[in-house]
Amino acid sequence: MRQLYEVEGLSRAKIAKIYDCTIWAVRKLMKEYGIEPRRREEQRRRCNLPKETLRQLYAEMSAPEIGKICNCSKHSVYRLMEKYGIERRTKAQAKLMNSRRKPCDLTFDERAYFKGMAIGDLTVYLLRKSSSTLIVSCHSTKQEMIDLVKHLFSPYGACSIWQDSRQIYIRCLLDAESWWWLYEAWEKKAFEEEDLKDVHSFFKAAAGYIDAEGSFGVYDGRARFQLASQDAEVIFQLYHGFRRQGIEFPEPRVIMPAGFVHGYGGVNRKDVWRLSTANKAALCKLIVKVGPLLRLPKRISNAKAAATNLLEREKTTWKPLPRDCRKELEKLLKELGRRE
Repeated sequence: MRQLYEVEGLSRAKIAKIYDCTIWAVRKLMKEYGIEPRRREEQRRRCNLPKETLRQLYAEMSAPEIGKICNCSKHSVYRLMEKYGIERRTKAQAKLMNSRRKPCDLTFDERAYFKGMAIGDLTVYLLRKSSSTLIVSCHSTKQEMIDLVKHLFSPYGACSIWQDSRQIYIRCLLDAESWWWLYEAWEKKAFEEEDLKDVHSFFKAAAGYIDAEGSFGVYDGRARFQLASQDAEVIFQLYHGFRRQGIEFPEPRVIMPAGFVHGYGGVNRKDVWRLSTANKAALCKLIVKVGPLLRLPKRISNAKAAATNLLEREKTTWKPLPRDCRKELEKLLKELGRRE
C-alpha cells in the first residue's frame, strides 16, 4: 500500500482498481497503516521534470504514463513539452512505439526465475483492468538491483529509470497478455505446483527469490545462508522443496511477529519467517545447485565467499564434506569467479 501510494504516486482510486476493491476499503487500510493522505494541491501538482529527463522518458513512454510517474495529468505533461520545445509523436509513431513491446518468449524453466524475483522484490500491476500494458516496477538503494531488473525486462518493453535523494526507481512496460502469468504469481505470492515439481524450474524459482530476499555470508568464521520474509507460503514451499532434493534445513521459524514496531516507526503487517542453515553439507548442496542460477552480482559474490569458507574449513575440521560435493564446489568456484 505504501509502495503504491507514496512511492509510485498512485491515487486511491487507482489502487482500488488494482486490488479490485472500493476506495473506502483503501482509505480504511491507509488509516490502519498510518499512511497520511495527500493534500489536494499535492494531488493535482504540475509536471516539473527537467527537460532532459522528460525527453528521455517521452522517448520510451507515453504522456499519460509519464503523468502517472509525476502524479499529474497528461495535459500537464504536454504543456511542459511545449514549453521545452519537445515535439509530440504522430499517431503512426505512437503505434510504432507500442509495437516495441515484445511478447514473452521465455520457456517454462526460465519463467520460474522471473516469478521468484517478482514475488520477492517487484511490484506488478495494471493501471486499469482493460489495459494492454503490464507494469513491473522496483525501487532500491542498490544500483545493481536496478541494473538486473533492466537486464531482465528491457528486451520485452521500455524501461525508465529515475531517482530521488533516497532511492533509485525503475518501471518497465510489458505486453499484458503474454506476461499475465507474472502478474498472477505476484498477486498470489506463491509458486505454482508445476514450478515446484520440476527440479530445474524449482531451483530457478529458488534462485530468483534468493536474489530478491536471500543472503549468503560468513559470520564468526562460518558460512551461513538465510531467507527472511513475510511470504510464509513461499518460505515453506522452498523448505519442503529443498528437503525433497536432499538439502536438509531446520524448520522455518518466526523471528518478528505481526505488529512488531521497528525503530523507524514501521509496523509489521505479518509474521516475518526465517529459513536458514549453517550446516556444511546442506550449504554445499545448496550452493552447487543454486549458485550457477544466481544473477545478482552481490549474491554471486557472497555465494562464492561461502563456498570458499566451506573448502578452507575442510583443512581444520574432523567432519569433511562429501567427496562428490567438494569436487562440485571447487568446480563451481571457478565458474563463479569468471562471472564476477
